[in-house]
Amino acid sequence: MIDAVLLASAIALTVFIQQYPFVDNWLTVKFFLLIVYIVLAHIAFKKLTTTRGQVTVGIVAIVVFGLTVLTAITRQPFWQLFV
Repeated sequence: MIDAVLLASAIALTVFIQQYPFVDNWLTVKFFLLIVYIVLAHIAFKKLTTTRGQVTVGIVAIVVFGLTVLTAITRQPFWQLFV
């Protein structure tokens, strides 16, 4: 349910600001990071049974979320910020 709302809000935002994935590089990166974040959350909550695995995937998901926020704020793919 939350993932569906997250994706729907992302689609609504792209229509509202009239910038689209695969046209604007930063939005393409943000779109793929969102998909990775959703997959990691699914793995952490549905597939993993050990606490250690859940914590590890949770930390990776937090890093991905941070990269998503960084990409959204700067409107540049995050790897261009470190070059």
